[in-house]
Amino acid sequence: MATEFIAPDTLISSSGFTGTPAVTDIDERPASYDANWFVASGNNTNTDAYVSFGTPTGSPTVGADLQSFVAAVREYDTGQSGTPTCRLELWENGTIVRAGSDIDVTSQGQQITFTWNASELGTADGSLVECKIINTKTGGAPSSRNTVDIGAVEWQVTYTAAAPSNSFEPDALLAKSSHFTGSLSDIDDPVTDPGTDWMTGNSSSAVFHWLEVSFPTPPSNLKTGAGLQKFQIYVKRQGTNADNINVNLRLEENTVDKGSIGNNNCTSSTGEILEYTWDASLLSNVDGSGVEFRLQTNSLGSPIDVIDVGGITWVYVTEPTLGISLNGG
Repeated sequence: MATEFIAPDTLISSSGFTGTPAVTDIDERPASYDANWFVASGNNTNTDAYVSFGTPTGSPTVGADLQSFVAAVREYDTGQSGTPTCRLELWENGTIVRAGSDIDVTSQGQQITFTWNASELGTADGSLVECKIINTKTGGAPSSRNTVDIGAVEWQVTYTAAAPSNSFEPDALLAKSSHFTGSLSDIDDPVTDPGTDWMTGNSSSAVFHWLEVSFPTPPSNLKTGAGLQKFQIYVKRQGTNADNINVNLRLEENTVDKGSIGNNNCTSSTGEILEYTWDASLLSNVDGSGVEFRLQTNSLGSPIDVIDVGGITWVYVTEPTLGISLNGG
């Protein structure tokens, strides 16, 4: 299984907000919302927003709580004594499927989550999925009246993707730091179907974690060109502190360092695919023999936060081969 985070692509409707709300005001990740919010028109009004999403890369995976809507919300006025509520609802092509529970909104930037099963959908590819954010005001005395603003919303999709036809998983774990626990069998799954095994990081000390892996030799010479070769890693962070965990990949060839091919931040605590593209012209051997990479990552924050690794894939591109047929006559 793989995970992707889909922002809303259309604001179908909204009510109770000032100005002219636009989907670009709420299309950030809820954990990193910006200054643009849907702001309520007053403390004595209900607010709501209804959004749709793009089609996921692969059909959403069926299973309890594998799909999630997450929204960033806040109290309209922290000086009021009342506690408004937020409810997320799953809709599909204009029809409600299921509503979540009303959750008290008591802070700024609070994340509200509603999990659901893809088996509830009528269209398996997820192309018609929609979400409603329903916010209910508090009534009573003027000092208790309050409602909810919306800052961001996303669909966290778990899906099953087809493995690329030209791809390898590691054939050897060459080395690793003592701060990783696990073996090759924990990381030699394709990132599109990583299974349940993880190479786990040690969060007891703030140190660099690293590992090195090698791959089989492709069937023909690698094609050169910017971004044609791609490493993918399936990772998750153990904790939830606010620090980004930077994951750096260095390309190696028969233990010779060929340089950094990219840095990505790991933000998911359930699993996400990070991608690193590179040019085969960096190699000495055009046939791709000896290709390796070194993953290294920092551990940050208080409490210390580290990553686990669940799968590694090299998606390779080779030069076309010529087939010659000799027919006697």
